[in-house]
Amino acid sequence: MTYSQTPSIHYTLGMSKPSTHLFELEVALTNLPANDTHIDFLIPAWRTGRYVIFDFAGSVQEFSADDGNKKPLRWSKIDKQTWRVEKQGGSITVRYKVFANEFNMRTKGLNDEHGFVDPASAFMYVDAYKNLPVRLTVKPFGSWHVTTGLDAIKGSKTDFSAPNYEYLADCPIEIASPWRSWQRDRTHQFDDYRCTAYAILKPPRLSKVPRNRHSRIFPYMECQTAKAGWDSSL
Repeated sequence: MTYSQTPSIHYTLGMSKPSTHLFELEVALTNLPANDTHIDFLIPAWRTGRYVIFDFAGSVQEFSADDGNKKPLRWSKIDKQTWRVEKQGGSITVRYKVFANEFNMRTKGLNDEHGFVDPASAFMYVDAYKNLPVRLTVKPFGSWHVTTGLDAIKGSKTDFSAPNYEYLADCPIEIASPWRSWQRDRTHQFDDYRCTAYAILKPPRLSKVPRNRHSRIFPYMECQTAKAGWDSSL
């Protein structure tokens, strides 16, 4: 699909109160075509690498929409996973919270130690715009660090980009104190991989990580260590 003007898509992920297990999400659309009367926001029922139907929509709370200038917009939920927002002008910003306490499911989780997000479990999208580039801003809690396979925007440790929604959905995000959750000899579960990292007073070293599953988990870990100049030899 081509547009006389290209919409811009900017996601924001916040976590101001980790103990509540609630992520704060924002999706801001600007430069929208004038002829659209409404925009449908969907949340997937799938995630990369799993042939299972999920109920990610059931974790959404406190949905709201405005015109980008805090003027509320009318919206309605037209099916289990679709929120329809009435458009007024060229911008729409939707905000909502996602309850995240499913570390064992490898979908989304947030607690006092760290946060983990499989983007498909939390980030809504617009079907007509899913092939457009997106930008993501992460607002870590306190001094937490962001680790992901997404491309970092130059000069920022919390801003990232992806060429489209599917690429975004394929890049898990881990947010934690710098390598706190990778304590010496501690094993952490990501998807169906077992990754062991060592962090005492030096940068971490990653142990063997299987490459035989359809996921960006391995490049997600490998690219971050490579960018930082860490030793990620297998």
